Amino acid sequence: MTVLLGYLDGEEILQRWDAQVIYLSLMTAWTGAYASLTITSHLKFCTDRFWYVVFIILAGLAIGVNTIWCMRFVGMQALLLDGGMTSGAKGAVTVKFEITFTLISALTAWLICGVALHILCGGKAEDRHKIDRQMVVRLVLAAVLIAVGAVVMHFVGMLSQSGNFDMEYSGFIVLATSLLAAGAAVIVATIFSSPFLPPTTLPKVIAAAVVSASVNCFHYVPMTAATYRVNLRKDVIFVPGSQALEINGLYVAIFFSWSNYFLSTVCDHGKSSGMSRSSP
Repeated sequence: MTVLLGYLDGEEILQRWDAQVIYLSLMTAWTGAYASLTITSHLKFCTDRFWYVVFIILAGLAIGVNTIWCMRFVGMQALLLDGGMTSGAKGAVTVKFEITFTLISALTAWLICGVALHILCGGKAEDRHKIDRQMVVRLVLAAVLIAVGAVVMHFVGMLSQSGNFDMEYSGFIVLATSLLAAGAAVIVATIFSSPFLPPTTLPKVIAAAVVSASVNCFHYVPMTAATYRVNLRKDVIFVPGSQALEINGLYVAIFFSWSNYFLSTVCDHGKSSGMSRSSP
């Protein structure tokens, strides 16, 4: 239990943000988005069923976990709860992360993004590049799925926070950010749809930057909906038997940045092995 000297039970806690960690979350999402675009570009022409499944799983991991979830987790490290709005007390309020909800939020992002990519890239390989009514329907379905998944993942992730505080949400901002999620999902789904996938390195870098900006926007804007209030009782754990840990966001960013290279290497091997063939 953290001792909060001078804080009043129930008072609002001042929120500050570390600009360096925000920059780190942008870079983390950028590398993840680039890796996922690379994998999805292999998926576009994949004709082998085994490697199609492998690419879907790894591309879903790259965009769902290494981009969206990892960015959100690193971005949460930028939040500093330090200062009583009423008492004027000083001293950082420790924020820990409950393991169960943290893992659930990651798995949710992985599963939903994998299904969304399957919707976008499914069908016959020779038809994946066509812009027709079926493609538009696929894009809309994938965008809806990504938006719902992003909202669920965000608020499940918020539940993973544990410490001497309670959270309150502004219903208006939550509604507004849900609409923002829909807009961001349309952008992401369009970029990852087969007809619009960037073909070369420079467009891919630019597209990854757009995805990173969209994902970060959806994280930091919804965070304005949350108000933190001091709870002088012991830390609350929602899941019996679970634990809450302090985890350094820098280590998470480094680990998942290296894993992006690993995922891309595996998929490059699948392509070079002839399991995935490019169109003539």
